[in-house]
Amino acid sequence: MLAAAEEQLTRNPQAFAPTRGRFRRILLRRFPYALHFELLSDQRVSVLACLHHRRNPARWPA
Repeated sequence: MLAAAEEQLTRNPQAFAPTRGRFRRILLRRFPYALHFELLSDQRVSVLACLHHRRNPARWPA
């Protein structure tokens, strides 16, 4: 599932809408996790966190 998310990010990171300011997220299939990332350039992304959906959202960003 993580490999599929990585492939989607590699192909088109702009496909994911911003969630908080410059941060974006991609949901993992079959698991209640999301990768939170930011675009550094057209060809670079920085994955900042992998968070469980049932955790307190106030913890992000920490």
